Amino acid sequence: MLGYQLKGEWFKPERQFSLQPLIDALNTYVINFDNWADDERKAHWCSVVGLAQTLIPAHIRHHYCTPEEAFGNNPNLKKPKLERSLRIYNPLEGWQWWSEGVPGLGTDFGVYSQGRYGVLWVGRSGHDAVRGLHAAVADLEALTALEKARTEIDLPKLIERLHTPIENLEDNLDVQSLRF
Repeated sequence: MLGYQLKGEWFKPERQFSLQPLIDALNTYVINFDNWADDERKAHWCSVVGLAQTLIPAHIRHHYCTPEEAFGNNPNLKKPKLERSLRIYNPLEGWQWWSEGVPGLGTDFGVYSQGRYGVLWVGRSGHDAVRGLHAAVADLEALTALEKARTEIDLPKLIERLHTPIENLEDNLDVQSLRF
């Protein structure tokens, strides 16, 4: 079981990683966008959305960074093979890898999926409000769909696979449509 604290709020022990803190952060941004001043938007994007992004595992970051499957492009979340990319564009320094522990993520910037250009980080020093709202809505919709796909489709298949005896595994692969 996994439990963690984010911005002083404890999230109960979970059996699997949850995108809910990031979904909640994006939802708060979208709901309050018109009522917040630009500085408030930047602060929330960098320190709340960005902080939640520091927790997401690599396979979720791949969804952000794959141009053909970018969130604004109505991605196919059931695609059997996902292109592996962790490149993000930093307007101050150019392309960089979105590895664990990217300096400044969660304090100075947050990232959003930007279609064919990959992932762009948006920091306190610059922010395109209109594009920021559209990107937040696209990311929110895609992450909500991704969370649903992973918990309603992938998780039951994984549980079934884990309960399949090893001696019957090869016989059951076609039924489960799982590949190694």
